[in-house]
Amino acid sequence: MRLVGDSYMDERAGSVATSNEYVPEAIAWLREVLTSIVDVAPLSPWIKEATQTCIRLLPNWLMAAWARALNFDYVASYRACPDLARAVRSDTGIQIVKQYLETHNAVPLAYALRQLTRKVVKLSRTGRLPIAADMIERQVCALAVANCSPGGERFIQQASSILCEAECSNHPLIEYQILIEGKQRQKLKKLDAILAPLQYNSWVAERIVEMKRWLGLEPPTFHIRHGERSPLWDSLWDNILTGGGYE
Repeated sequence: MRLVGDSYMDERAGSVATSNEYVPEAIAWLREVLTSIVDVAPLSPWIKEATQTCIRLLPNWLMAAWARALNFDYVASYRACPDLARAVRSDTGIQIVKQYLETHNAVPLAYALRQLTRKVVKLSRTGRLPIAADMIERQVCALAVANCSPGGERFIQQASSILCEAECSNHPLIEYQILIEGKQRQKLKKLDAILAPLQYNSWVAERIVEMKRWLGLEPPTFHIRHGERSPLWDSLWDNILTGGGYE
């Protein structure tokens, strides 16, 4: 019995474990490193506060899932450099963080994403979205995390003909907001036609499902595995079907 994103029952071993296995001390290390990076980064206070709050609230399984999705071996990194959080706060660490943010245009990206999300929410509340909400959701996420995956970089390259027609164009998220505000339905549909067949589209969709599952917006998924029955296995099913008991 397997509950994706939550837990699964190993019938043969008769034990309960997490479906997204993680090493607790390594996750704690990762959380501390990320918090330290944000703390020393040259970011606006509102960006720091929102990001650090998210890092503190993210469950262990979700952090582990995202690390795997980004091909980051956080366990090996923790073992190789357990004092990285302290190193980040050194002069050298602060300089490296600053250069990284500048290279990836992190600050303009954060502002553009905030402005775009506010606009989309406003249009959604008034029923004026030019295309389906779930399509906009995938497109915005695909544009926002494009630097996190080679597939995302390829998507941006293919989408540039729609988003960046002028030689001196804005950030893709700003160009996307212009399409949304201008109700450019045909261009938005063309953008989705580029995204839909890509493996990157599935990668983005998986990240969205993970976040929604954590927020309680996505129903749990069950995968049934056949195996030898055990009292613990039967107990799990009983709790699922009856909603648990009071003991």
